[in-house]
Amino acid sequence: MTLKKTIFIKTSFFLIATLFIMGCNQNQEEEPQRQAQNTPSVYRKASEVGFNFKQDTLYFNKEKYSGKQYEVYPSKDTAFVKSYLNGMLEGTQKQWYDNKVLAEERLYIANKKEGLHQNWWPNGKPRYKYHFYNDEFHGEVLEWYETGHLFKKFHYTDGHEEGSERLWYEDGTVRANYVIKKGKKYGLIGIKLCKNPNEKVVKK
Repeated sequence: MTLKKTIFIKTSFFLIATLFIMGCNQNQEEEPQRQAQNTPSVYRKASEVGFNFKQDTLYFNKEKYSGKQYEVYPSKDTAFVKSYLNGMLEGTQKQWYDNKVLAEERLYIANKKEGLHQNWWPNGKPRYKYHFYNDEFHGEVLEWYETGHLFKKFHYTDGHEEGSERLWYEDGTVRANYVIKKGKKYGLIGIKLCKNPNEKVVKK
């Protein structure tokens, strides 16, 4: 085999592998993020008498609560601020550690998860970053070890795994590396049409 032919074959294989990864990673078009409604600028401590839940709805003095609910640490620093509309979580929700580090920031619309949800370790390093649409995972899902090393990088479409999925050990070595395509799992082997060579071919 000539050198030119060898280079051509290697280049072709590289291009096929690249197209495979791009094709298998591609999720459906991102759904537009729904917009949360404004909530009244009324602040009440969560420990106030009168607050109670009925199933997943928050009431205050027998009325569905609309406004902000908060709590503080003994140090008087804010522990969390939640936002409600007609008894349901609406808008951005925040929570802090007692060392004043932001612990999490989430968006809800009528009690359903929406958009970007983030969480941090007490040392301030990221813990996870999720994307939601209408209470389902939709988009990239990232998780980190407390040391800051990436643990997980998954992709979802309408609540189902779709695309490149990877896991790492804390030392950075790969723990799992695969692709989900239309509900089926394939290895990242650079074969065109995302075909798993270990699957048996059924002849008609």
